[in-house]
Amino acid sequence: MRNYTITLLAAWLLPICLAAQVRWEMGLFGGASGYLGDLNPKQYPILAEIQPAMGLSLSRYLTPSFSLKFSGIAGQISGDDQNFPVSGGHRDRNFAFLTRYYGGDLRLVWDPFGKSHYPEVKYRYKARTTPYFFAGYGLMQFDPKPDYRLFDRALEEIPQKVYDDQRATQASQLPNIPFGGGLRFDFNRKTSLAFEGTLRYLNSDMLDGVSLSGKPNNNDWVINAGANLLIRLGQSDSDGDGFVDKIDKCPRLKGVQSAWGCPDEDEDGVEDAEDACLGMKGTIATAGCPDADGDGFMDSADKCPKDYGFPETEGCPDRDNDCFPDATDPCPDLAGPIAYGGCPDSDLDSIPDHLDACPDKLGLAEYKGCPEPDTDGDGIIDKKDRCPEIADTTNVYGCPDTDRDSLIDLDDRCPDLAGTLANKGCPDTDGDSLVDLDDRCPTLPGKPEQAGCPDQDGDGVVDIDDPCPEVGGVEKMRGCPEIKKEDVAILLKAQKQVRFKTGSAILLPESKKILDQVVALMGRYPEYFLSIAGHTDSQGKDDFNLTLSKKRAKACVDYLLAKKVATERMVHDGFGETKPIADNATAAGRLQNRRVEFVLDVKALK
Repeated sequence: MRNYTITLLAAWLLPICLAAQVRWEMGLFGGASGYLGDLNPKQYPILAEIQPAMGLSLSRYLTPSFSLKFSGIAGQISGDDQNFPVSGGHRDRNFAFLTRYYGGDLRLVWDPFGKSHYPEVKYRYKARTTPYFFAGYGLMQFDPKPDYRLFDRALEEIPQKVYDDQRATQASQLPNIPFGGGLRFDFNRKTSLAFEGTLRYLNSDMLDGVSLSGKPNNNDWVINAGANLLIRLGQSDSDGDGFVDKIDKCPRLKGVQSAWGCPDEDEDGVEDAEDACLGMKGTIATAGCPDADGDGFMDSADKCPKDYGFPETEGCPDRDNDCFPDATDPCPDLAGPIAYGGCPDSDLDSIPDHLDACPDKLGLAEYKGCPEPDTDGDGIIDKKDRCPEIADTTNVYGCPDTDRDSLIDLDDRCPDLAGTLANKGCPDTDGDSLVDLDDRCPTLPGKPEQAGCPDQDGDGVVDIDDPCPEVGGVEKMRGCPEIKKEDVAILLKAQKQVRFKTGSAILLPESKKILDQVVALMGRYPEYFLSIAGHTDSQGKDDFNLTLSKKRAKACVDYLLAKKVATERMVHDGFGETKPIADNATAAGRLQNRRVEFVLDVKALK
């Protein structure tokens, strides 16, 4: 029966292996078997009863993280009452057994980090060490060989239950439920080594041939543990880029997915051999050359590389579709003929609207497209009437003087406010020789060169723009004191030295020393506020990284609050992995990206 089962298993595996693609995987298992039952004194297999086991498996990946696995196994288990302690055991009973077994099962395997082993999803292979878990159902053949060691006992001393166990002992096939897990180590994209353990539930107390004379209410268990050599099966991939030679356009050159297995240095989907702009990321439509505005014209031939355009205008936009690019079209939203440079002539007076002072009235070229009018009917024709649409006969200009300051409204900078001729009709409320219209501080006397505003601290920044009006500062800090170089160095040092427990927002003790220096710095610059921003590397999920960065920034704020820094002087936020300052592909780069940035600035910038 055993030889027949192994032959049947080999006949089933061989054609599958020959036809297998990259989603198939074969495993060779070698390890040990342990037994829990009537002849084992502990809750786990003892060393004296460990027996060899071996097996063969074939897996089919359904997704990068889930696979179906058929496993065949053969081995043996044993037990002996002499392994029990002298006191409180079964040494006086003096039973022993040896059982050979073999069988197969079908398992569902879950690898939480399966994508890291799956070359069809990630085209650049990286070795990984990951856990996996499984559960399944199968059949096992057992052939118990119990030794009741009755040769030195009188017939009448042998219990009836022992006779019953002897009669019940025979080979049997039992269903079992295997479950367990392991740890997988990658050697390369084809080969891995996994250390795994399996606990088998069989719902039987007869694996050792001892039931009625042992513990009839407790079932026996089988435990397997060992190493599993895993080998991926599939077609040849000569350059190891994840594309099998059959579909790889460049089977001898390592490439990427977007170029169907061919090299693509700039990763724009156009293989290097056909890329007209090698080293510059472009589009397929432009033969690999950049097309910033996406209009189908490569930037080098596009007269408007940053604006979406059309062939008729050599890649430039043309909103009114009159074949004149918007940049040179005087009327970009109104279509017009070529004779008028792309502008319409609404009144048909041969003067295009953009040059026609009266585009809706038929006029003369000498009047810029307007008729010779007297719009307000005050007897002064428009070309001589300074206010052609307002009838006024009180002066020769034909214009009103609303504020009665002897300066007509047309020449009066402040037609509704009485002023002086010297100030072109405008008042000067604060008497600083700068009229209110031009004075940023019309009620406070100041210097004309400072737009009429005072500067109390004399630092060159007027009070209305100075967040620190009573403390002398510098112009680049908008009138506030400049931050000293040694204090800037403290903020940069804090970015590097503030650290947290892995995966949490709990500050490490050494981080608090540099934060105490930040507290002291805040005391030296009372006019400034502090911006705190948290960042992470790219490891882990995006949502988790964003939340963690916000919590870490908040943890720094909470520490400063505890040190009496006012809450209104601080702002904080987190940006997760979106703003790296180094390459996340290296450990050193990821260390730099896991940071909290501290920026000190004046209140006016808050």
